[in-house]
Amino acid sequence: MLKSKIFVKKTKRGGILKIVREHYLRDDILCGFESCELCYKRKGAEDPMEICNGDHESRDVRPSSQQTNICLSDQLLVTFDGKQETHVLIPDTNVVLHQVDVLEDDSVKNVVILATVVEEVRHQSLTIYKRLRDLIANPEKHFYVFINEHHNETYVERVRGETANDRNDRAIRVASHWYSSHLAKHTNVKVVLLTNDRENLKLKDYLSKLKGTNDLLDKVANLEHTEKLTSREKFEYPSHVSPAELKRGLTSGKFLKGSFRASRDNYLEGEVLADGQDQPIFIQGGFSC
Repeated sequence: MLKSKIFVKKTKRGGILKIVREHYLRDDILCGFESCELCYKRKGAEDPMEICNGDHESRDVRPSSQQTNICLSDQLLVTFDGKQETHVLIPDTNVVLHQVDVLEDDSVKNVVILATVVEEVRHQSLTIYKRLRDLIANPEKHFYVFINEHHNETYVERVRGETANDRNDRAIRVASHWYSSHLAKHTNVKVVLLTNDRENLKLKDYLSKLKGTNDLLDKVANLEHTEKLTSREKFEYPSHVSPAELKRGLTSGKFLKGSFRASRDNYLEGEVLADGQDQPIFIQGGFSC
């Protein structure tokens, strides 16, 4: 299927220039699920894994050396709310940008990355984009790129008055709904859309219902209480002791002075490299006294 947009532009010399933009849509883009009979029968393959290991539309974001075992799996069970289920996670752009540490955890598997999300991440953060590429290239993570922008059932056009961000959010929800209806025809897989919106399931709420994810919850970035400080605003922590008392404590040896290093894996942990100490001092907990 071919969709075309025609624009008329006036040049500097006063001429009229006609611009035609063509967008091709297909119906043979695979869902990436290894047990999907609809996809591999449509493709004409005898084995669904033949499709998943073969040529498909997600190669543009995968290194050429990583082309095998890239499918989603129905054998990856999780205990969600006390029940054994198979989940397929679809994170939106904000989750990928702010919660990539969670996605990199070994326990997070069976994830669909939409082409809309890939492009948004690439434009907003090249660092996160490179980390996302590494996740997609790792066959043990079961990350699959779905080209929703060229699928005839998931492509959405931007309507008049709609911002690009709102259009992309709508495209993500349309693709998630398509996955739910598509997999419901022949599997018991549950599709989970992860966003930071109140109307949908948040990542922290989802992990709190999973069994054995206590350590993973520590990696979730808390965005609800994060305030955007302007150049005129300044945040200061309250003083524990007065400057005079602090100086006396350092002189007497009651207090130690050093540099603090936060843990990359747990925001509740860190260490202090104190002056005159051979070993760093380990600190753990959310409150200090």
